[in-house]
Amino acid sequence: MEQIWKEMFQAAKAVQNGRQMPNSYQEIEVLMDFETEEIVTLGELTPKWWI
Repeated sequence: MEQIWKEMFQAAKAVQNGRQMPNSYQEIEVLMDFETEEIVTLGELTPKWWI
């Protein structure tokens, strides 16, 4: 989990600097529902986005 936070931080810094998200952004997990522990990846949320 710690690695995911590091990747998200680095991705946010890159966006601030006007760069694209890293190629591995699709693998970042997002907690959608705390009660059911539903987790999806950014790749699932943004399958056709150019980030």
